Amino acid sequence: LMFNGMVNVVLVLDSNQKLASTPSVSSRGVFNGDEKSYALLLANEVEAAFNLLPKGSRNDEKELREVARLAVRREISANHEIRPDISVDLVQLKGV
Repeated sequence: LMFNGMVNVVLVLDSNQKLASTPSVSSRGVFNGDEKSYALLLANEVEAAFNLLPKGSRNDEKELREVARLAVRREISANHEIRPDISVDLVQLKGV
């Protein structure tokens, strides 16, 4: 964490297993400069990866976390020489 930082992703899903909002991405010690723009870029990458998932896979919390984590990892690896810790949290809305 001291050298590579941390990225946290939060996915909010409705009762139909669709994204209820744009993924939230925050980081500590990862990006120098425009954190907000990079967080938005990562959120878009996570959303794109989520949208490629078959509907049946959206019920698997482990798979959802892994898809989001890998989307963030790919984008960071392509542009930076760091490997931050990546945490993915899921929020499930019931009856929405």
